[in-house]
Amino acid sequence: MQFRIAIAFTGLFAIIANFGMNNYIIRELARNKEQTSEYLTNVSVIKFILSFLAFGFIVLTINIMDYPRDTTYAVYLFGIYMIFVLFVIFSGYGLIELAYAYIFVGIVAVSLSFSIALIKITKPKLTIDFSLWKTLIIGSIPFALNANIFLS
Repeated sequence: MQFRIAIAFTGLFAIIANFGMNNYIIRELARNKEQTSEYLTNVSVIKFILSFLAFGFIVLTINIMDYPRDTTYAVYLFGIYMIFVLFVIFSGYGLIELAYAYIFVGIVAVSLSFSIALIKITKPKLTIDFSLWKTLIIGSIPFALNANIFLS
């Protein structure tokens, strides 16, 4: 539950950090490719400022709301992750570097999540239950559809 709270909480503030610029910059760069460098530089500076502003709001709000310490730390980590991902997108590097950055961040996130799960939640069982798979897949369909509708 705390993990979901941390992700959702950070996601709310990611709206401030992004400020709709991802979609806007894609449209503008499709129209004016010769201005790519100028756009990327300026968007990076704006996102830098907005990201730290959003992180400040995250820290302030999570501390006011009196969540448990583990949840608060998880929110801090996801806030830092949010800042890193937003910068990687518009850092001006090529596609390969962007892919490597996502892989690196993904490995760090999975490692931290797995470590926290081992320490705080439960030890994994190395058994596969295909009847549980069916329940999990069918139960997650509405959430997948909802995510795809709102992300499109």
